[in-house]
Amino acid sequence: MDRETWESMAQADREEWVRFQAWKQQRDGDRQAVARDQSGHGQLRHSTSRRVVLVGVIALLVVLGVLASFGANTTMTGRITVATGTSALSSSYSSYGSNGGRCVTYRGYDDIAEGVSVTVRDSGGAIAGVGHLGAGRPEPYGCTFPFTVADLPSSEFYTVEISHRGEVTFTADDVAAGDVHLSLG
Repeated sequence: MDRETWESMAQADREEWVRFQAWKQQRDGDRQAVARDQSGHGQLRHSTSRRVVLVGVIALLVVLGVLASFGANTTMTGRITVATGTSALSSSYSSYGSNGGRCVTYRGYDDIAEGVSVTVRDSGGAIAGVGHLGAGRPEPYGCTFPFTVADLPSSEFYTVEISHRGEVTFTADDVAAGDVHLSLG
């Protein structure tokens, strides 16, 4: 607007013109800020905003780490012991014998031997993993066969079945502590 037009305007018109120009500048500034934000080229204007974003990213990484640890697979280590004596009524009959530092089972327990399958099911009843018995070791109270079943998915509890002997249930805490012990005889 030129000087002559300005001076010819009434005071009320001049004030309205000033308000209009201020509004227009604000609108144009807002449009530029929106365009910058939409293009992805805008920068955070305050260090406080940067801190908030940084804290949010760190919190997200912590949450993802915690969630990943819940989904982590587990390895079950355990053992089954075939106890001395074939029943509680008669302990004079041995259910195992020694063979060169290893022990072997017999008299109704010969299905418990090195290489026999160990089947683990999750809390939903699905097979979670399969392992095998290791070589039997003589112990003062019987013959012990170790086993390991790796890469078990997370579960509230697990059931373990060795050969056809039926399932025994263990909590996830028992499995994590390596407290998976079974016995026969």
